[in-house]
Amino acid sequence: MIIMTPIVIEYFGIIACVFTFTMYISTIDQIRTILKTKKSDEVSLLFYIMLFFNCLFWIIYGSLISNYYILTPNVIGFALSILTIIVVHKYRYKK
Repeated sequence: MIIMTPIVIEYFGIIACVFTFTMYISTIDQIRTILKTKKSDEVSLLFYIMLFFNCLFWIIYGSLISNYYILTPNVIGFALSILTIIVVHKYRYKK
């Protein structure tokens, strides 16, 4: 059994932040593929729109409770979701 001391809770926050950050950074590979192929027909735009709103609400919540473990990766995810939406839209159904 893990005893939830402040330092253990802090470590959980750091680990969660790293995993969330890594998940959001993976969108860079999708952007790179779209830019290389100049096509985004098979990319789910809905997924990135939902990612945008997910990050937006986590940013609002993280700001309200002043939690940087929530804020930091979601600000990055928010920015990357906007960039991905722009790139997907730009290369959607290009011939």
